[in-house]
Amino acid sequence: MASSTNCLGSWTIRGGGLCSPPLIFYIMDKYRLFKIKQGKRQVWLDWCTELMTIHKDEASWTLVEEDLVNEMCLIFGEKDDSYVVYRWRTLTGKEKKPANMNIDLNKKHFDKFHECLDQIKPAVDGYNIDSAK
Repeated sequence: MASSTNCLGSWTIRGGGLCSPPLIFYIMDKYRLFKIKQGKRQVWLDWCTELMTIHKDEASWTLVEEDLVNEMCLIFGEKDDSYVVYRWRTLTGKEKKPANMNIDLNKKHFDKFHECLDQIKPAVDGYNIDSAK
């Protein structure tokens, strides 16, 4: 695709010389906060390592099935005072689909979630500010 000054702004020329608008995707972030259960921090860390190494390719395909762009687990705190921020990203207008529980990796992931994490409810947005640009 070649850029063209004959088209408006950053529009591009597509086959046949027609102008097309630029593709713009907006990402929606959603979050959940969890407390790691007493004595389960290392179990959760081990599972995260396994997920990112042994199961990374399969896990990335489960995200496609769930209409996710990205999924992240941020662990903070120490020892039995540890927490997880779970974030998932979708394209605007898409909602996260339920995990396919016929897939063994999804079953194991849910089992580890329930074994190690307690969701903290309700979550309240402290702030969410967009840039002025």
